[in-house]
Amino acid sequence: MPKKKFHTFVYLITKKVVRMIVETEQISELDAIQDFYQSETYQLLEIENTKYWWLSPEALCEEYFANKRGNTRVG
Repeated sequence: MPKKKFHTFVYLITKKVVRMIVETEQISELDAIQDFYQSETYQLLEIENTKYWWLSPEALCEEYFANKRGNTRVG
């Protein structure tokens, strides 16, 4: 996939995941963005060949919360 298209796709997925984090944790969007960008889930999402970008925003959100608890659900 061309890099520009990949980065656009990651951005769109990230927006949805952040919205879910805000709703679930009742935190500000800024806090949710910072938490997600610092997460292992986001680190893997940024690497095209991990195929994390194929996952739904819901699955990525589950992975994010699982990692926060110290376990991994996906991959």
